[in-house]
Amino acid sequence: MHNETERLRFLTNISTNILMNCNIQGLITYCNKRCAFLFSQTGLNGSRLEDIFDADNTNNIKRLIVETIVREIPHTLQIKHQQRHYNIYIYPDTDSAALCIEDITERKQLSGLLNTASERMNFAERTAKLGYWELDIKAKKIFWSAEMFRIFGLRGENISVKKNIIKQQVIKQDLPIYKEKLQQLVTGGKPVEGMLRIKRGNGKIAHCFFKAGLIKNDENHKIAGTFQDLTDLVEIQIALEAAKAAAEKLNRAKSYFLAQASHDLRQPMQALAIFIDTLMNEDLSAEQYSIVRKIHASAENLRNLLDNLLDISKLEAGGVEAHLQTFNINSLLSGILQEYAHIAEKRNITLKYVPCSQLINSDPILLERVIRNYLSNAFKYAKSKILVGCKRHKNKLKIMVIDDGAGIAPEETKLIFEEFYQSQNIPNNKKNGSGLGLTIVKKIADILQMEAGVKSSPEKGSCFYIETKENPEE
Repeated sequence: MHNETERLRFLTNISTNILMNCNIQGLITYCNKRCAFLFSQTGLNGSRLEDIFDADNTNNIKRLIVETIVREIPHTLQIKHQQRHYNIYIYPDTDSAALCIEDITERKQLSGLLNTASERMNFAERTAKLGYWELDIKAKKIFWSAEMFRIFGLRGENISVKKNIIKQQVIKQDLPIYKEKLQQLVTGGKPVEGMLRIKRGNGKIAHCFFKAGLIKNDENHKIAGTFQDLTDLVEIQIALEAAKAAAEKLNRAKSYFLAQASHDLRQPMQALAIFIDTLMNEDLSAEQYSIVRKIHASAENLRNLLDNLLDISKLEAGGVEAHLQTFNINSLLSGILQEYAHIAEKRNITLKYVPCSQLINSDPILLERVIRNYLSNAFKYAKSKILVGCKRHKNKLKIMVIDDGAGIAPEETKLIFEEFYQSQNIPNNKKNGSGLGLTIVKKIADILQMEAGVKSSPEKGSCFYIETKENPEE
C-alpha cells in the first residue's frame, strides 16, 4: 500500500497537467508540483482558489465544485488566466473535488490559425468558384469542400461520404468523358483535366473545368481534384458566338445583295456620267461651265464611293478569288505609272519609279488594284514627290508607294485600313475620299495571302506597302 501511494504521488508530480484537490469552500488540500510551479507558489496546500485566480474565474470554479460534490457529476470549464487558456475538469471525490487543469493555449492558437486559413481558403474558393474534392480509394470515402457543394447545388448533410456524387451529377452525354479521364489517371498516373457539364440540385446545367491527380503515400492512395464553375463565362461565350454568327449572317446577306445588285447600281451612275460629259460639250457660259464641273466632281466622288462599296461587298461575299501566275513585277508597275504620269505633271508632282525586274507569283489584276489604290491615296496627300519601288528581303518582296504628305500618327497606323477611317492629320480640304480604298487593299491582301501595311510619321510622309513571297524563278 505504501508503494502504491508513492507510485501515485510520483505520477501526479510528473504529469504535465495541473492537479489539485479542493473542498466545498474552495480550500486547496492538495496540489502536484506542476501546479505549484506554474502558479509561482511554494506551498499551495492550505491556500484558497482566490489566491490563484481572479474573482470571476474563482466564482465559476467554486460554483462547479459545489455542484460536482453535491450531485456527484463531473463538470468542465474553460477559463483564461494570465493570457493563457485552460480547460478545467472537475471530478467528485468524497467530500471534495479533484481538479485537472490542462493548458490549451497552443492548441487554441493553432485552432485559430487553422480556422483563419480555412476561412481564407473558403473565400478563395468562393471567389474563384473552385471546389476541392478527394477520394480515398481504399476506404471508398469522398471528401468535398464547401464550394463543391455550392457548385453542385447540394447540401452536405444529406450526402453519404461513400456516395460517388460526381458520377451521379455529370450529365449523361459527358459521363463517358469523365470515366475516360479517370481511367487515364488510374492507369497512367498523370494528372488529367477537361470540361464537364453537371446537373445541379435545382436541375440547371453547370459548365465546369475539372482537374484530377493521384496522391500516393505508404498506406493508401487518393484521387484529388478540383471543379471550377465556368458557367457564366461559357454562357457569355455562347451568347457572343450567337451574336457574332447573327451579325456575320446579316453582313453576308448585305454583301450578297450589293454584289448581286452591282450592275443595276452602276448603270445609273454610268448614264449620269454620259449626260454630264454631253452637257460639258455644249455651248455654256463660264458660270454654267463652272457649275457643271462641280456636278462632274460630285458625281465622280459618288461613283468612286459606289465602286468601293460594291467592291468591298463583293470581297466580303467571297466573290473574289485569286488566280495566281508568275509574272515580272516591272511590267505591271511600269504600265500603271505611265497612266499616272500625266496626273503627276498636271499636279506638279514628281513621280519617280525605281525599276524592279523581280518575278513574283500572284494575281496581277488584284495586285494592280492594290497599287492603284496606293497611288490614288498618295496623289491626294503628296506635297511634291511620290516614289514607287521594290525591296527584297530574304524570300520576300515588298512593293512600296512613298509620298511626302502630312504623314500619319503612330496610334493611327493600325486604324488606317479600317472602313471609312481617315487620318486626323490630314487637312480637311483633302479629305475628299470615301475612306474605303485602303480597306479594299487590306481585303485583297488577305485574299493574296500578303501583308499590307504602312510606315509613317507626322510631317515626314508615308510608305504604304504590300509584301509577298518572291517566286523562286529568276
